[in-house]
Amino acid sequence: MRSSLYESLHEIVGDEEAEALLAQFPNRDVDEPITREAADVGMAELRAEMAELRVDMAELRAEVRADIAALDARMSAFEARMADRFRAQTTMMVTVVAIGSAVTSALAALIG
Repeated sequence: MRSSLYESLHEIVGDEEAEALLAQFPNRDVDEPITREAADVGMAELRAEMAELRVDMAELRAEVRADIAALDARMSAFEARMADRFRAQTTMMVTVVAIGSAVTSALAALIG
């Protein structure tokens, strides 16, 4: 592409002017079409990076699953402790009510 621009400018303005104009637009690799070999190398690099990402994602999935399992175990233990405490509280309340009723009945019998 650059050479065809030079040829066209050369015919219109001459060598020096064409060189000066093209100097304002530096030659870059993107001006040249990619070769099959370069594309293959790029694809191989991309595939390698994708494979690394898959490994990283699999490791993260395993970590998340382990964290969820640990959290599930902690929640189950918490639920069991709460059930035990509610059971103990209920037993205590029933006992207090029963003793209160017995004391009230005994006092009523003594007074009455």
